[in-house]
This record gives sequence, structure tokens and C-alpha cells, in this order.
Amino acid sequence: MKTKYYNLYVPYYKDHDILFKAIDKALEMGYHHITLTFSSEEELNNKVVDSVSNYCSEHGIGFSTRYHISHDSIDTSLKRGVRGNILKLRKRIEKKVCIVSVDDSLFKFLTPNDAHKFDLVRLFDPRFRTVVKLLDKPIIFEFLLDPNLIKNNWLRRNLFIVKMLLNKCKLIVSQDPSLDIVFPPQQLAYFIYGLVDEPNSSFNVVSTLPMELISKCL
Repeated sequence: MKTKYYNLYVPYYKDHDILFKAIDKALEMGYHHITLTFSSEEELNNKVVDSVSNYCSEHGIGFSTRYHISHDSIDTSLKRGVRGNILKLRKRIEKKVCIVSVDDSLFKFLTPNDAHKFDLVRLFDPRFRTVVKLLDKPIIFEFLLDPNLIKNNWLRRNLFIVKMLLNKCKLIVSQDPSLDIVFPPQQLAYFIYGLVDEPNSSFNVVSTLPMELISKCL
């Protein structure tokens, strides 16, 4: 059976020319399914979703939706109520999208059991203690491949966490197809396993785990 490849991160752009070019690029790179990712409630509406869904259908690529709650979207300067604001936002949008994700840095305000309320946690500012507390939860971690992470040594500092999650089959690797440099899915898998010096590479990082999340959207 032919392996299908899923990219769980295609950020929404108001300029649909940019967005559609990113989808075309994902298809060209060998992805069979993309997940349109919103970070603003104002932009998340049926008209936008239907437009992008129709475009994907016409071009033969699968489509699902996601909302990402980032550290920048939450007012963390408040002394109280940050956890409540995160969970209220999650409740407002959970029925509008298939996947709800959150930055790992926001778990300083959340409890480990709150992980059950999210599908995916992005490695933004990973703390070993936080990651370990979430390992036995059903949530999956996402490493978003960004050239800037390599330039500023983010990856070098956090490589041991990436390796731990990979060994626990808890890691998904995503990339923004609108970037100048985008890797085909198989090459991406080899790149990640090569970084952690793991000879027995599997394509879980680009196929099986994303499929588990997307299957609930179909």
C-alpha cells in the first residue's frame, strides 16, 4: 500500500494567492493532505474554510482544519485567569476545527491533565520537566521545522528532547510550505532521524502519527 504523507501545518494567509501557492508547493513536494492552521478567531469562518477546501478538492489533496493557541495570542501578564482564558478560547473554537494545538510554553499555566483537552502541543520553549509530565498523556508533540531554529541553536539546545519524543513515538514534524526551503516528506524523515543519530528510521514522523489525528476529522 502506498504511503500517504500529511503536513499538519499550513498557516492561513489572508492573501489567498500566497496560501494557494503554499498548497501547490505541498502537493509538489509529495504531501497528500494538508491542515490549514488558524491563529485568529476573526479569520476562522465557514467562507474561508469552504474556499480552501474546494481548492484542495479540485487539486486532489486532502484537507482538514486546525487552530493553534500560541503564547503570543494569550495575555500572560495577568496574575490570575490565564489558564481559564486558554481553556475558554479552546472551548470556543473546538467545534469549528478538527485539531486544536497549543504552545508548550503555555503549560506553565495549564495542568498536565489539561493535555487531554488538546490534540497537539508545539515545541516552542520546551522544558524537560513539562515534557516528561505530558509523556503519558494522549497528546502528541510537534516540531515545526524552521531554518531560524537551526540558525539560533534552538535545535542544538533541545535535540535531546526531540530524540526522547521520537523514541517514544510522540513526535510529529511539520513545515510551512510557503517557506523558501521545503523538504519532501521522506527527506524530512531522514533529516530528523539523522539529527538524533537513529539508524532505524521510521516514517512515523511524517505519516502514521499525523494520520491518527487527521482520521478523526474524516
